[in-house]
Amino acid sequence: MAFLIKCFVQGCVFNNLYVRPYPEVFRLSDLIEGWQIALQHMHVGDRN
Repeated sequence: MAFLIKCFVQGCVFNNLYVRPYPEVFRLSDLIEGWQIALQHMHVGDRN
């Protein structure tokens, strides 16, 4: 589960999950390899 902020390269936010009352839930196996590796090394409360 994660809260994400998605932005265009120019910096414009197009999806901010912090404003939702619930986090994004997904399976690790559904993500691209880079995300799989990064998320496995994160701890509760990590920001990036």
